[in-house]
This record gives sequence, C-alpha cells and structure tokens, in this order.
Amino acid sequence: MVATEHTVPATMAAMLLTGHGDIEKLEYHQDVATPQPKTGEVLVQVTATAKNNTDRKAREGLYPTKDKGEVTSLPWVARRH
Repeated sequence: MVATEHTVPATMAAMLLTGHGDIEKLEYHQDVATPQPKTGEVLVQVTATAKNNTDRKAREGLYPTKDKGEVTSLPWVARRH
C-alpha cells in the first residue's frame, strides 16, 4: 500500500440545520470551518449523503431530545471543496 498525503482545506461546504421547522431551516454554506480531529478521531471526506424520515422528523421537532434548547448545526457534509 502506498501512503498518499492530502492537504485538508480550511473550509468546506455543508448543510446546516438552524432550528426546528420547515425546509428553510436547512442552509447550504460553502465556508464552514473543516473540523479538526482530536486524538483517536479521523476526518473523512463525504462525497454523497441522503436524508430519511427520521432526519425530516428531527428537523421538524417531532422527536423529543434531552435538550429542548436551540438546535445546533449537524455535521452533514454536502461536499468538501
């Protein structure tokens, strides 16, 4: 196996969930900071993703969570540039 070095960009494109509600609560951004893995973690490049009914119901606030506060961004990567 040949080791290959890759340069990780400082930013990436991502879909961000900004709160509970309809589709307008999903926002596409091309300038999200690329996560920096901690010890024991890895960074993977996602080239495709999908959503299902669980994702939709969570976005709409139909699934209870421990924290009833603000919804924060979810790490769903659309495509890294």
